[in-house]
Order: sequence, then structure tokens, then C-alpha cells
Amino acid sequence: MKNLKTLLLSLIAFLAFSIGINAQVKEDRLYISIKNSGSWFDQHKAENNGFGIKNVKKRLEHSYGEKQKFEIVKSKSFVEVRIEILEVIRDE
Repeated sequence: MKNLKTLLLSLIAFLAFSIGINAQVKEDRLYISIKNSGSWFDQHKAENNGFGIKNVKKRLEHSYGEKQKFEIVKSKSFVEVRIEILEVIRDE
């Protein structure tokens, strides 16, 4: 879970404004949603290209391989990052 905590903190640092975070386990899957009230910031057009999203994707791939999904949903009024981790092991 240490990797997951670091991952979430990286995402929170990348997203600004009003933030909503939702995490839940259903059966053997962990669903995480992080949504902010801003609009998508195109890193390729900025002078200072960030590494937040790239770093999160790398960490997910390194930690969970193909047992994870990462999606960014963009609209005019919000940006949402959705993460799904398959075959989560629960602490009993």
C-alpha cells in the first residue's frame, strides 16, 4: 500500500483547484477516482513540461503491470483520473 499512497500523493500534487477523491474495493478490484474542478492543461504547449502523469503511469505499470488501468476523462468543467487495479489483496 506504500506505493499506492505515493501514487495518490503524486496525482494530488499534479491536480489543483477543488478536488474530489473516491476509492472503493469491489470484489477483487480497487477503483480510484480523482476529479478536479479545472480544465485540462496541455503540457506539450507549456514551456515547463511536467512529469506528473507520466510518473504515475510508470509507477502503476511497475507496481501492477497489466493488472491496472489508467484513464483521463476531460471536459470543459473538470478533469478526472480513473485508476483500476485488478486482483487487490485485502488485509484481513
